[in-house]
Order: sequence, then C-alpha cells, then structure tokens
Amino acid sequence: MEAVRRIMGDGEVWTVREVFEEMKRRGWESKDSNHPIRPAEAAINRLWKVKREIERVGRAQYRYIGAGASGAEPPNGLFNGVRQQ
Repeated sequence: MEAVRRIMGDGEVWTVREVFEEMKRRGWESKDSNHPIRPAEAAINRLWKVKREIERVGRAQYRYIGAGASGAEPPNGLFNGVRQQ
C-alpha cells in the first residue's frame, strides 16, 4: 500500500492502470504474479474501502485524500503537488 500512497500522494486523479504503469516504471511491480496489476488493484481497494485514504471520483478513477481521513501516517517524502520520479 505504501507504493500506491507514494504514487497517488500528489492528489491528482489516477486510474488503477495508471498506478500500475507508474509502479512498473519505478520497478515496483510484482514479477511473480500471473496478473501483475492485481496487487495495485488490491492496494487501491484497501486504501479506498478500509483505510478511507482514497476517494473514488469517477468510474475507476481515484484520488488520494490523505492519511488524516484514517489516522494513518502519511507517505514519506511528500510531495508538494509533484509526482515523485
């Protein structure tokens, strides 16, 4: 989930596919999975439905709204509105 927090922490709207592609670009994707997008889907769903750190803003579109919603710690190295490279 930390990878998804770091990627989505800029507050922009992301799809699961975009998060997965960014995870791949950073070398963070699971190479052991038959369906490598599934860990990104699962993390987004947990952050949305359980942790309440992500809001759904459209069909398959999500935005990180922050850890304050759940009381969890924010991701390290935040962000200043710029995606980390």
